[in-house]
Amino acid sequence: MSWGPGPDSWDKLAPMVNWVENPGIAPDFVTAEHRTNGQVDNQRLVCAYPQQAQYVGPFGGANDPNNWIAENFQCRDE
Repeated sequence: MSWGPGPDSWDKLAPMVNWVENPGIAPDFVTAEHRTNGQVDNQRLVCAYPQQAQYVGPFGGANDPNNWIAENFQCRDE
């Protein structure tokens, strides 16, 4: 169940399987998504601590839902 427009689902198995099958290579991030009527309408990176996802997309576009795609975010130290 979704309670808002923020990303609320991600593939929990594939990153873990990859980490187990390739010891010592932890994922840097996973991509979380939100879907409305089956369509992805918001994506964010969930970064490995201590990094956080920061918007790096088109200038001034952070509040535009059209820019809420994983490619417009990078994991960075605060």
